Amino acid sequence: TAKVRGGGDVAGLPGGVMVDINEEFERVFGFSKGEVGGKTLEELGVNPNAEERARSAAEMSARGRVRNTELQLGTKSGATGDFLVNMDLVGIGGQRYILQTAHDITERKQSESAILRKNAELSALSKLGQGLSGLVEPLELLELLQTLVGRVLDNRKRYIRFYEEAAHHVPFPVFTNVGQTMPPDSPTL
Repeated sequence: TAKVRGGGDVAGLPGGVMVDINEEFERVFGFSKGEVGGKTLEELGVNPNAEERARSAAEMSARGRVRNTELQLGTKSGATGDFLVNMDLVGIGGQRYILQTAHDITERKQSESAILRKNAELSALSKLGQGLSGLVEPLELLELLQTLVGRVLDNRKRYIRFYEEAAHHVPFPVFTNVGQTMPPDSPTL
């Protein structure tokens, strides 16, 4: 099984000033215990979205906890990722704190997005096949073809930009659509 990436922290109330973090927080977010002490997640750039913070604070006030909230959080290096966050109000030594855990779900979200894109492509190809066999109205078939051609052209533009950039670093011949070879030093395709 894959190890869950995430982190935990304890913040004091009021104000949400960080009191302690676990080792996983240090590893995932890149901050040491010394760097986070006395600062908020906002000050560290971990949770810069004011709207998300306000929504979480309202839920904490109403329920005393936040469950399974998806947030985009930042790391010390400036990278961002998708996290599933849980927060609880806890009492320790007569003081109130927020105990927070955050599980990195970035890869899962990327996989879900890729699956949705592939499903849309398969659906479009299925409709295209139905259109060619006469099961789809001609106007719907034309709209589908326009969408598919747009995707192909968009991918072709990315392909061309990649090779235009690479041409300055890797000399290789490029074949045109009529079979002619362009010299490696050609600036464009």
